[in-house]
Amino acid sequence: SLLGINLAAWVMVLAFNSDRFQAGGCDSSRVPLVPGQTEQQKRTFASIACWLSDLCPDPARAPLPSQQLCKTARALQGRWVQNKTSAEAHCATAAGQKLPADCTHLVEWEVSDTSVTRRAEGKVESHNLRIRDYGWFCSVKLTPELVYVSKTTANKILFNDCQVWTRSGSEAVAKPNECMCIQTSSWKDGEGNTCDVYESGQPKHDPTSCNWGSGGIVSQSKRLRAWQACPGCQRCQGMLHKSAPPQLLV
Repeated sequence: SLLGINLAAWVMVLAFNSDRFQAGGCDSSRVPLVPGQTEQQKRTFASIACWLSDLCPDPARAPLPSQQLCKTARALQGRWVQNKTSAEAHCATAAGQKLPADCTHLVEWEVSDTSVTRRAEGKVESHNLRIRDYGWFCSVKLTPELVYVSKTTANKILFNDCQVWTRSGSEAVAKPNECMCIQTSSWKDGEGNTCDVYESGQPKHDPTSCNWGSGGIVSQSKRLRAWQACPGCQRCQGMLHKSAPPQLLV
């Protein structure tokens, strides 16, 4: 697309001529818009090119105080829990059977600015949020797991691998191994089919089809498989109700 070419041009010009620019890159207001481009997009392209050329600091590496975090990152602040099934052999129950009382444990997550602490079964681990906020979109990635925040509500966080966090102390319940579909209205598999054909009684309601379906971009390197997008695959539950629009992920 023309906008994609324009972004590439910004990066190439600043990268190949970085020795001619001062720190902070160039004044984007002196550069005309290309057809179909907004002023905000032009400024965003300039900022992306600037840090890729080492003329500006990488926004993902600079810790931000909570009041400066983007909306998605602010939604993550606080304490969260997951209810996980233990790996012991007697905990492997058939679908629909009730788990023994000793077969689940809580995983606790605490988010403070970009620092994340994980506590589970007596172990404490340090994690981080990698935030890229370009104004017109913001992506938030949990590292080192390398999973992105897909949707947020007041009491639930959904990641692009379908895992769900539940806010600690809220009325919401953290279900064992909670998994929510990341269904989008535009999702189609590699053959152009929507989630309708994955419902019970339909042609692709089987494990093989559910594992290979593609489409619905989640990030530059990962697309949704059918089981991630479609409740009919019965791997994950239905959609997480949104309180905010989904973020554009990169």
